[in-house]
Amino acid sequence: MKLLAMKGLSGAQELVAEFATEQVVCELIHSLDWSGFNSVTLERDSKNWMDVSGNLSGDGLAIVFEENGVQYFSESAPASVEEMGEALKLFLKNDDGFKRLGFVSANESVAPLSETNYGLWKVRFEVLEKQEARRRWFNVLVAVLLVGGFGFIFHLGSIGELKFLARKTDHTSATVTSVSARYLKGGYVNVVNYEFDFGGKVYQGSFWGTTSIGSFKKGDVIQVKFVVDNPSRSKMTGKFVDMGSSKSED
Repeated sequence: MKLLAMKGLSGAQELVAEFATEQVVCELIHSLDWSGFNSVTLERDSKNWMDVSGNLSGDGLAIVFEENGVQYFSESAPASVEEMGEALKLFLKNDDGFKRLGFVSANESVAPLSETNYGLWKVRFEVLEKQEARRRWFNVLVAVLLVGGFGFIFHLGSIGELKFLARKTDHTSATVTSVSARYLKGGYVNVVNYEFDFGGKVYQGSFWGTTSIGSFKKGDVIQVKFVVDNPSRSKMTGKFVDMGSSKSED
């Protein structure tokens, strides 16, 4: 269960411990200056967490928890910082004993707030609003990264580079061994087979010779890229032409 803390309403929520213990919770609670606003959160997951927050100088203290996606607020302010700490420890142990303090669901209708408790409830909702905003931004970031990652992988696949991802590669020359026509979508495309030598062994490969690559015939010399520890993974990267001497096309 994660333990997080925030100092001041304008502060950022920081991760204190990835796997909280009772000792770490107690040390954090007693290390904070509760004369100013603080917020301490135990988070099992996005729909099950507890937050204790507030201050001793004006707004008061509050306990808020979410259980299976439903939020509950303490009906009255905790008597002390120690009481909030005890509630956190019970929540950490999956002990519902903390509920004896009295909570009301956010979906329930409650009596109008008294003027003295208004600041307390204002703090509760401001904390929840900030937490929800962080969750929304986190979800957006994850979605962008996932879409970008899948897009990048699709792009690598479309240009034949996916098989080289995170692999050591090299280039060498290869010889076209045969060219055959294949019917495809109302037309024909040339299937070009080639072979090359690496480490004393001969490896084969093939590609579709479209008009964008140019025509190929048996005996042509091409450049290929291959995976060093698995040379059977290769692709054509260029064609050599005879212009008095062999050279790679730009």
